[in-house]
Parts: sequence; C-alpha cells; structure tokens
Amino acid sequence: MIQHCNYKFRPDIIWFLREKGLFTNRRIEIGVCPDCNRQVVRFVETRISDGKVFDDTYKKRKAERCLKENEKDVVYTSADSIQSGKKCLYGFRYGENREVYNKKTGETTVVQKACDWYGNKEVVKKFTD
Repeated sequence: MIQHCNYKFRPDIIWFLREKGLFTNRRIEIGVCPDCNRQVVRFVETRISDGKVFDDTYKKRKAERCLKENEKDVVYTSADSIQSGKKCLYGFRYGENREVYNKKTGETTVVQKACDWYGNKEVVKKFTD
C-alpha cells in the first residue's frame, strides 16, 4: 500500500528488482494519488545482514529519477502475466488441494495446484480413486 496525501491506495504496477549489493526483496510500487493525481513511487528493499526494511516514497522528479535508475534491474512486473495473456506464477507460491466428485461416474479426483498471491494457478498433479 502506498500512502500519500493522507490516503492509502493500491499501486497500479509493481516492479520486482534483482538483488543488488547488500539488499534483497527489492521492489518498486507505482501508483497515482487519488487526491492530487500525482505519480507516487514507493521503493522497498531489505538489508541482508540484519533484515532491516528500507521504505521510501517519492513523487515528481525524485520518482522519475528512481524509476530511471532502477529500470535496468527489473526482473518482472505485476503486469507481465496480464499483458502476455499467460498465467505465470510469480514470487511466493503455496499449494491448494481440491477434491472433485464426478456424479455420472462416481469417481473422486484430487487436484493439486500451485498458486501465487496474484491469483494465478497451475495444476501440478491429479489423483483418481
């Protein structure tokens, strides 16, 4: 969540950056403030040595400079899967198990899926009884 003009709002696009030097979990959240309609950039990174999180918010020229400096470090963005039409899994994944019952044949099938936090799902295995 980005905070600006006493509003908290969701970013439009998130850039996930590669590790650089002493920092990991680097990302840039880009959004437009609903109050002043300015582009706001939130830059978040975690120091590897002690786990301290650095969180900076920029606007105007500093926001443009931050985007320009880190543009070459982008690994992927939150809009990649939307634009390409593919359902790709990004970031942290978790498992989901579902049991599907077919009324006509009486078979029960267990479906294992890998899911990410963006709503993308991918079938890993199917088991039938």
